[in-house]
Amino acid sequence: MQEAFAPGAIAKRVADRHEISTGLLFTWRRQAMASAGLNFLPVQVSPDSARVPAAQPRPASGPDGVIEIDMPSGARVRVGHGVDLKVLRGVLAALDGH
Repeated sequence: MQEAFAPGAIAKRVADRHEISTGLLFTWRRQAMASAGLNFLPVQVSPDSARVPAAQPRPASGPDGVIEIDMPSGARVRVGHGVDLKVLRGVLAALDGH
């Protein structure tokens, strides 16, 4: 997100580089500017094989998408589709010490 606010940044190039639509980029920028408490964290996208170790197979009926959040403390949180966002915020805040 910081890249989108850099002086001289071209939204189309930033969006293309990160494989998102310019509309989504502008939405995120607008939300960031409107909400002083909104914080963005760096995200790294990795292949499926790196996200979920082979020793931990996904449930057959579960969703394909899993997001891993690596906290500065070293804790790792795996989140699947349908997570309760209020609970997730609370967990992340607790792990972050807030």
